[in-house]
Amino acid sequence: MLVNRARTLCLGTLLAGLLSSTALAESRYSTIWNLGDSLSDTGRTYARTQSVQNTKDFAKGLFGLGITSGGSSDVVPVGPEYLDGRFSNGKVWVEYLNDTNGAGPYKKDRNLAWGGATAGYNVNNFVAGLIPKVNEQNDDLISTITKKGGFLFFDSKDYKNDASNFGKKPLFTLWIGGNNYRQEVEDTAFTNSGKDPKDVNLAKASQTLLSSIPGEIVRLSEAVRSRSDIAQNGATYYVNTIPNIGTTPKIAQSHADFADALTKEITNTNRQVKERLYQIQDQFDSNKRSERLVVVDAAALLKEVQARPGSFGFKNATDNCVNATTGKYVGACSASNVGDYLFWDEFHPTTKAHAMIADYAWKTDLLEAGDTAELVRPYVANIEIRDRTFAGQITGTGSLIKSGESVLTLAGLNSYAGGTRIDNGTIRIGADANLGARAGLLTLQGGTLNTTQTFTMDRDIALNASVSTGEIGGSKFGATFRTEAGTMLTLRDNTISGSGDLAKTGLGTLDIRSNVTDARALTAVQEGTLKVNTASTYRTTELTVAKGAVLGGSGTIIGTVKNEGTLSPGNSIGTLTIDGNYEQTGNGRILMEVDTNRFDALRVNGNLTVGGGIDLAFDPTDKITNQTFTFASSKGTTSGQFGQVIDLNPFLTETLSYGANSVSMTFNRDFAAPAVTANQRAVARHLNRSYLLEPQGDLDTVFFALDRTETDAAGALALQALSGEAIANTTTADAVQRGQFVRALEDRMADRRVGRVDVQPGIGLEGSWTALDQTGTGPALRAAASGLTRTAPAAGAPDAGELSLWARALGGPGRIGGRNGFDLTHAGILVGADKRLDGALLGVSFGYADGTTNGVSGLNRSWASAYQGSVYGSLDLGPVFVDAVAAYTATENRTARSLVFGDLARTAVGTFGGNDFSGAVKLGTRYQFGALYAEPSLGLDWYRLSRDGFAERSAGSAGLAVRSETHDIVQPSVGVRLSTAFLRDGVLISPELRARYYRNVGDTLSLVTASLIGAPGAPFTTTFAGIGRDTGVISAGLTAQKANLQVFTRYEAAVGSNATAHIFAGGLRYAW
Repeated sequence: MLVNRARTLCLGTLLAGLLSSTALAESRYSTIWNLGDSLSDTGRTYARTQSVQNTKDFAKGLFGLGITSGGSSDVVPVGPEYLDGRFSNGKVWVEYLNDTNGAGPYKKDRNLAWGGATAGYNVNNFVAGLIPKVNEQNDDLISTITKKGGFLFFDSKDYKNDASNFGKKPLFTLWIGGNNYRQEVEDTAFTNSGKDPKDVNLAKASQTLLSSIPGEIVRLSEAVRSRSDIAQNGATYYVNTIPNIGTTPKIAQSHADFADALTKEITNTNRQVKERLYQIQDQFDSNKRSERLVVVDAAALLKEVQARPGSFGFKNATDNCVNATTGKYVGACSASNVGDYLFWDEFHPTTKAHAMIADYAWKTDLLEAGDTAELVRPYVANIEIRDRTFAGQITGTGSLIKSGESVLTLAGLNSYAGGTRIDNGTIRIGADANLGARAGLLTLQGGTLNTTQTFTMDRDIALNASVSTGEIGGSKFGATFRTEAGTMLTLRDNTISGSGDLAKTGLGTLDIRSNVTDARALTAVQEGTLKVNTASTYRTTELTVAKGAVLGGSGTIIGTVKNEGTLSPGNSIGTLTIDGNYEQTGNGRILMEVDTNRFDALRVNGNLTVGGGIDLAFDPTDKITNQTFTFASSKGTTSGQFGQVIDLNPFLTETLSYGANSVSMTFNRDFAAPAVTANQRAVARHLNRSYLLEPQGDLDTVFFALDRTETDAAGALALQALSGEAIANTTTADAVQRGQFVRALEDRMADRRVGRVDVQPGIGLEGSWTALDQTGTGPALRAAASGLTRTAPAAGAPDAGELSLWARALGGPGRIGGRNGFDLTHAGILVGADKRLDGALLGVSFGYADGTTNGVSGLNRSWASAYQGSVYGSLDLGPVFVDAVAAYTATENRTARSLVFGDLARTAVGTFGGNDFSGAVKLGTRYQFGALYAEPSLGLDWYRLSRDGFAERSAGSAGLAVRSETHDIVQPSVGVRLSTAFLRDGVLISPELRARYYRNVGDTLSLVTASLIGAPGAPFTTTFAGIGRDTGVISAGLTAQKANLQVFTRYEAAVGSNATAHIFAGGLRYAW
């Protein structure tokens, strides 16, 4: 017995040493207090049974030990192999936990757990009378915390237990529940045998635990918070899940019929208990308490240990080492190999298992707190109900096992070397290092790996059959890879083994470049993109692509591919080979990428069945003209047809052709395809002549931008932008302005011919000239004043032959209509001098004008300045007169054309000069009808408008090299001028009305002949709206004069088939 006890002590010391590797330099918790049953009891029940008579009957009720009259002990547990009254061969888990914490020797008086304890109720009366339930244990603990001192009737404000018994950060543990289910299976009021199965009530046990476990934690936390002198840094509560007694040797040996029911009931209850405990933590957090509740999922740990004992250092996880009735070793177990066993007796774990549980609880605490944790064995993260994040660094030689349906996020740069296994739910990572050392194997067998960033993974991966089918959140797929939108997970320089089915989810990309050693039955691309670029063949009985998902890559797939989503061969441009059949349904599409000399290809070694649609993609920096590519071929049969092809861009059309074993596509480039106007077609012909497959420098940038337009309408607008619209607008605006200046000079001659006189109040219209020289002003000054105020001295006036000076300001808006119309605005001034000579008038004038145009699209503008010199004259032949004008105009022009299409955004700026010659002759007569004068006339106008050649700047090859252009306008005309005058309150009022019709027999359109800068093709010629064939001009004027002051205003409107222009003129005159 001493030898066995020595072995036990040595084993305990060794295990404590292993645990100490995780101990902190400073203890994590100030004190540790324990509640529970035999899994935490360090001798209370043993001591109680020593003092109670008829212990054997008690023991029968306590554990169903079946002690007979031949038993050799009256205490529980039985025999010297149990260490000092513990229900194991050494320390229990709370003692190991204390060693890890490192706050000093373990203090048994802080352990209130009792072997055989239950929660809420007892079935056996012996147990009820002798063993406190966990609720009663908690009563004692709460009393210990809250009880105050005092004597007789004198109360004290001091607590009976000093604060040092708890400290600033106490830890409380609670592990209960196994006995609640055990007693339901085997206990009666007075015995532990012969229980009728119909009396078993597992639901009662579950409901009691579901109420008691969270309820006792709440009561305890309230008691702790009632004292301000303890737990200043917050209390922590470890709550272990209920152990699944359905897998213990006791149930297997004595109550096997209840094993499955117990497993199902306890598993479901644990889940519900977890949920309520999480709600308590929510309340802690909402109240901003520094309290923590750590759910230690011992049930999940022990399940894994029993499934794979070797990973945890055990060889036997099903048999017990000693018999609880006799206290003696059974079977192959002995003191020398007890460390190989998970179970010490039929119901309790060995001390080695206790050490493992303590380490598991401690690591759970560290991981959930975001602290560094060293794994020395597999860690089971059963993440249910709530998602969890392990933000700290995980080190050590151990592994990480993920179960449960929720998401576990690994955020630390981890180095644990044992690998990672995902049985259910999801592990979310942003880097491969989150999964520990590269040598650690990643195993998926029913769970999901979720990646949130782009990275490469070169660790080996095992894809096994799913073990989560039928579980909450379970999957039929052995492996699910979820990549988030905009990210790519690349698997390369590694080996993928295992035959589990694979699913791809998430909107990102999974690129498999690994050596895949095993085949699988199903690969399902449910979301995002799967690229098969495997170093070896990728074998799958069936690969399905869901609607909205994409299959790509340049590897070889052995199996049948069924596409309801998108097939995109290659990685940029490449060939995907299918050693099997390819079936594309009506929802499916193929995305083919092409460039100048290459194209995507699908090679099918079985039968090719096509349907649905085909989409095309290309890099616009790759040039394509009239070419044919065979993109799909099969060695079997080819059946079906694709639907309508979506063109790459408005300038490139495609045609499909079907052969016996292939499908081909022919491309046809035609820049005129989207053109809707003659100008757009003219530009398109120039582009067709200029487009070459070899590099063309910046001109390629223009072609690439055109290829990035997506619709026919956008393509047509791009052609229009290149047509030189603003350049033509300057010529039309110039023609409008030349006509206005000529008519202004004709107005001047008409005013002099009428002989409007200076008058004083009371002088009649027919009166003779009355001198204004009342102040001694000379005849010359009077004549000058008369000219400056746009009036002529009456015939026979003293200064009728003197020189007359005049000036006129004019300006206004206009609009040129049509598809390429524009708005124009201009303003100018004319000054001149003229003199009468024996029935004739001779004069000269100089003019200056500024004008702007703005295309209706808002993308084209021009600015022009005009400098005009003119001579004019009028011959009076009695009732007949002849007026004539000749002028020369020099123009300075600037244009700005916005070129915005595809990804091109440039502004072409042009600067050029112009030379205009204008001439006009009018032949008319004069009639008087009382106070009304009428002047009908015939006329002929001729304008020659010349524009210099130039090259635009600032737009590279999108700019135009523009040739010089000459525009001739020849306009016969007929018109009439009506005028009168009358006095009103001493003011001379002179209204006028003029109308004229012009018929243009010359050029009616404005032309631009140009080519893209650097383009090899012949230039194009585009036509734009001019002043049109027919133009009507109507004007009205009004003059008011009193004494030496004269005020006048005039409005003119020119209206034609294409043009509308307005002139407003005005001024005043002062005579002296």
